[in-house]
Order: sequence, then structure tokens, then C-alpha cells
Amino acid sequence: NDPIASQPFTVFSDGNRLPHTIFPTVPSLFFDRWEEGKPAELHSWMSLVGPLVRGGAGGGAALGERAPELSRWLEDGSLPCVYVAFGTLVTMNRELAARLCEALVPEAHLREPASARWRVLWALRRELWDFLPETVRSSELLRLEDFVPQVEVLHSEKVCMMVSHHGQNSTTECLVAGKPMVGLPFFSDQHHWARIVQRAGAGVRVSKHSPAETIREAIDE
Repeated sequence: NDPIASQPFTVFSDGNRLPHTIFPTVPSLFFDRWEEGKPAELHSWMSLVGPLVRGGAGGGAALGERAPELSRWLEDGSLPCVYVAFGTLVTMNRELAARLCEALVPEAHLREPASARWRVLWALRRELWDFLPETVRSSELLRLEDFVPQVEVLHSEKVCMMVSHHGQNSTTECLVAGKPMVGLPFFSDQHHWARIVQRAGAGVRVSKHSPAETIREAIDE
């Protein structure tokens, strides 16, 4: 619902009223296709301004206003929280869901919750909840939500990192919040974003086909 984050739009300068078009950040537009990581030559009329992220997120205070019960859950826990979200377009099957569950809430943590080093907040479409094993869904270490106010969640001091598909919005919001990422890109520019984030030292890239142990090690890292 945010026009800045979802589609190009045109604004006018205060001086000469010349139109300027602002585009969502698609990395392939701004990098040399022949040399990895090298910026492309831009036209004189193009300016890179960085991510356009809704401002005013006050961390825990803002989250407490928008989602008070979720805010209390985060604040009441003694463990840091791993936030997981794969956007609205990504789909997954039961096999991938099972691997992610084993990485996020491993069997050892289910048997002995006191041994866990993190809790998990997973924003997942409700129709996919049944893909998660019941033992994981009912665990005190996991909280499932079909929607969360992501910017406010990322600014919570309790959230230590994000497991992401590396969509443009999630990636830039996470970077602005200063939270590291474990990236599981699925398609399109998500792979490019994952490479950029890993190259910058802001996250670790794994594959959606990676075994649970590899994903868990990336989270630990």
C-alpha cells in the first residue's frame, strides 16, 4: 500500500518543474552487467539517493503502538529474536518448510527449550502454517503471524537479525535498521540483492536448497 515502495512515480522539482521519475531500487539497473560489483555509468540526469523507507519508526515504542501484544512478546523474552519473512510472492512446499523449521527451531531446542539461543518470529501467510510440523508450531520458541509491521519489528532491539528472501523492500528496510541478514533468494533480482549484501558484509547468502544444518550455521554466524 506504500507507493514509494511499490511502484515508480513522478514528482516535480520546486524550481523549473521538470519531471523526475523515482524507481524502486533494482540493482541490475545500476551495475555493470559485465563486471560484478562495478557501478554502471549513469546518465547525468540520474541520481542515486539510496533506499526510500518509511521514516519515523521509533523501535519498540512504535511497535508497541501498532502491535502491542507482539511488542510485549518480544520484550518479555530473555532471548534475542530471529525475524523470518519471505514476502507475499514466494511460495514454498512442505519439504522446504520442514528444512527451515529444523534450521530455525532444531530438534535439540524442542527437547530442551532452555538450550535455545534465540526465539523466532515468522511472518508467514496463514495458508502455509499447516506446512510446519505441529511440534514446531506449538513450541514456545516460535511465534507465527500472517502479518507484522516490518519496519517497526526490525527496529526492535530484541530482533537480532532477519532471514529473508531478499526482496527489495525487505533488504533495504533491514539495511536501514542495521540488522544482518541470512538470505535465501528465490527468483529475479533477489539473487542480485543477496550477492550485494554478502559482498558488503551485511549478511550471509545460502540457497533455498541448502540443508537445514547449513541454514542454521548461517544464522549462528
